[in-house]
Amino acid sequence: MASFRWNSLHGLVAIQERMNRLFEETIYRNEFTEDVVPSSLWTPAADAYESAADIVFHTEIPGVSLEDVKLETDGGVLRLSGARAAAAKGRFLRMERVYGEFFREFPIPRDIDADRIAATLECGVLTIRVPKAGTRR
Repeated sequence: MASFRWNSLHGLVAIQERMNRLFEETIYRNEFTEDVVPSSLWTPAADAYESAADIVFHTEIPGVSLEDVKLETDGGVLRLSGARAAAAKGRFLRMERVYGEFFREFPIPRDIDADRIAATLECGVLTIRVPKAGTRR
């Protein structure tokens, strides 16, 4: 019976090389279709903090206009969605930024004033203020 000795480090390096090739073949192609870079790859980064009067979210959405953003509240959840279109209309030579639809959900308290939720967009950062019920600014 032949013996086989597994070198785990060699195996991990081989897997890493295969994964690198896979990413290079799909992400760094000369031509891109929506099938190559699915919109689900883009999830905007967000920070959230709470003050006495409200909950504030800062979300990075460069290249998106405020008109392309949708906010909804439902049962203790704030939903943020929208889309970022590709800026160039020609044939891409390289594409590293992700375009398409995005979607985020954030838990929020149920005792908020949904009618006073406000959003502003400045320098690619969306600021969402969710006022707590019974507070005024």
